[in-house]
Amino acid sequence: MIIGANSLINKDIPDNSVVAGVPAKVIKTFDEYLEKRALDEAVKGIGGEAVSKEAEEFLWEKFWKDKGALEIVKYQMHFVSVLERKRQK
Repeated sequence: MIIGANSLINKDIPDNSVVAGVPAKVIKTFDEYLEKRALDEAVKGIGGEAVSKEAEEFLWEKFWKDKGALEIVKYQMHFVSVLERKRQK
């Protein structure tokens, strides 16, 4: 459980939750919070820094869950065509 600074707790807080505010309200589950943190860490790595192995695995897992196989093939074909156009210039 995570409780935001200066939050006013006026009722029971569910387990595995993140709460904040006055009065405190559930913002997200702790698992959702961890996913967002992993994504935030991965985005920081885009600026040239190394991406942690955990963040890399999380992003690949999310990519495969969120994209259908057809969408993946379309993306790969588009990427290859962009590379080809750049090589021809």
